[in-house]
Amino acid sequence: MNRTELAAQIRVALASHAMWKHHLEAAIRTGRAPRPLEEVRREDACDFGAWLLGTEALRPDPAFAPVRALHLRFHQEAARALELALGGQREAAQRALSAGGPFDRASRELEEALERWAGLGPG
Repeated sequence: MNRTELAAQIRVALASHAMWKHHLEAAIRTGRAPRPLEEVRREDACDFGAWLLGTEALRPDPAFAPVRALHLRFHQEAARALELALGGQREAAQRALSAGGPFDRASRELEEALERWAGLGPG
């Protein structure tokens, strides 16, 4: 896998994962899920996760395991926030998304790791 292809995949992942905060905010407002909860929870249900887990050439890269773990955590925290929103616990769901909340932290840590891996951000 060359760096240009890796960076392109990671840019797409960054954009699509950034949209999740908006999806979750909409779920808090409406009480409706953007996708089934179990799909949100799965690390391989998004395009990036399918690519990450399905590209054998990435596995030896030292960044692979930490990025995979952060990506899984991102999906778990998104599912937790969605579960709260769907359960009528809007304030708790909003706290998860707010600065310093579990989803916010997972999102930022994944973004930073992806940027480092692709050489897009600070080392």
